[in-house]
Amino acid sequence: MTTLRVPRPRHRHGCSPAPRRGTRRSRQLHGHEFYTADLASPFLLDVPRIGTFTLPGANGVGRPNYLTGEQALQVAEAAASGATATTFRDRHAVRLPIEERKRRAALLLESLAHLSGGAKQALHYGDRVPSLIVLVPFKGGVNPLAHVIDGDQETGLRVRGDVLRKELAAWEGEWEAPVRIGWRPGFRDDLREDFEKECAEELAEQTVVIDHPRAVLRGLAAEMRSTALDAWFEDPAR
Repeated sequence: MTTLRVPRPRHRHGCSPAPRRGTRRSRQLHGHEFYTADLASPFLLDVPRIGTFTLPGANGVGRPNYLTGEQALQVAEAAASGATATTFRDRHAVRLPIEERKRRAALLLESLAHLSGGAKQALHYGDRVPSLIVLVPFKGGVNPLAHVIDGDQETGLRVRGDVLRKELAAWEGEWEAPVRIGWRPGFRDDLREDFEKECAEELAEQTVVIDHPRAVLRGLAAEMRSTALDAWFEDPAR
């Protein structure tokens, strides 16, 4: 779950009325102002599927994951030696070597940490790294953060530590500590203070950790490049 505080230009175009004779012509051809908005969005990274290309069955059942069988083999051979044919979630598949799959996952996280600019980068200078990001390693496709970060008509953005604690308790055994939270200094310090009070026990035990979003993303990417999280690249045993 990410919250991205984005400065967006509000453009105004127009010309002033024609001046009377004998006066200096003055026109405003273009102007813009800035405002900010909090944009929250959930996302799911299906780690075992990274670098795994599923194929349709002999009877045509199952849509291929991006590639035909021939194309998948060609990409696998071009990317690295050692690509193998396998069965993935009851489908025939071609899978890239684990090192290449880890590299791709890490590259995605590192790219999020480097988001910047937009249109007219020199004028609208600034990064676009999320102001708030919460990452939970989860065994399935359930989103336990759906009601942790939400909005209220009166107060706007809410980050609810009490809801996070209850969700983690309800899904005990389905997630892996720590919950990684990237929270930019200066972004809604009032909410962060309340959150840290509510989750003081989890923070002390490092079940939940908080750092700068860039540090969280790059740190997790480094772990993925190592052998520490290799188990994430296989579906959990049930």
